[in-house]
Amino acid sequence: MTPVQDTLTVDDVVFALRWSRRRQTIGISIPRQGAPLVAAPVGCRRAVLERAVRGKLAWVRRKLGEREALPQLAPQRPYVAGQTFPYLGRRYRLVLSDDDGGGGSGHRPAGERSGSGRPGSGTALVLRQGRFVLPSGLAADGREHLVAWYRRRAEIHIGARVAHFAALTGVTPAAVTVKEMRSRWGSCTSHGRVSFHWGLVLLPPAIVDYVVVHELAHLRELNHGPRFWRLVEEIVPDYHARRAWLRGAARRYAI
Repeated sequence: MTPVQDTLTVDDVVFALRWSRRRQTIGISIPRQGAPLVAAPVGCRRAVLERAVRGKLAWVRRKLGEREALPQLAPQRPYVAGQTFPYLGRRYRLVLSDDDGGGGSGHRPAGERSGSGRPGSGTALVLRQGRFVLPSGLAADGREHLVAWYRRRAEIHIGARVAHFAALTGVTPAAVTVKEMRSRWGSCTSHGRVSFHWGLVLLPPAIVDYVVVHELAHLRELNHGPRFWRLVEEIVPDYHARRAWLRGAARRYAI
């Protein structure tokens, strides 16, 4: 027999409610898409359901927040001359050169060292005069060099934004880490450590700032309840629009 579908609203969270004669306990789950799900035995009173759900509401809000933050990126692009790749919301054309890709004068984003994808390194890829430049002999490993460049730029840019917003919010992270994250753009632990996906620097600065503020707010509210969102709104009044953009448009920014 197909379980009967219904809905249950607790505070500001709407759950899909599935009744089943085969169940003897109440189960709560968060699918990858759609409303959170409550599975309940037929005949269970709504007051009992609401009490059980309310006891897990902080967990549900946290999981929904994590699901919203899942990186949604498109398939990888080819690393050929003329292809464009994003950095802080702008696109830069890839040029394959016959030289070693180092040095050279011209425009660089603030903080970038001469001829280097990372401070004090010999990274082959550079952003020079509005173009990504990579030696043609390294094109087969283009993504590796591009990711190395992004990761170093992310450490600098995100680190600076964390320092800026930490001062505004009055919090001090125990540690700040930029790394590969498969399931989210950022995270915060109960020990005060915040982490960010290096891929954030592909996105526009306003979106980076939203994610940074989001994680710093968790240093005061380790959940996604109303008080948490009020903290975010104090710093990012249009966070609704930025969060919607992150969920819907981030996919266009891929490497």
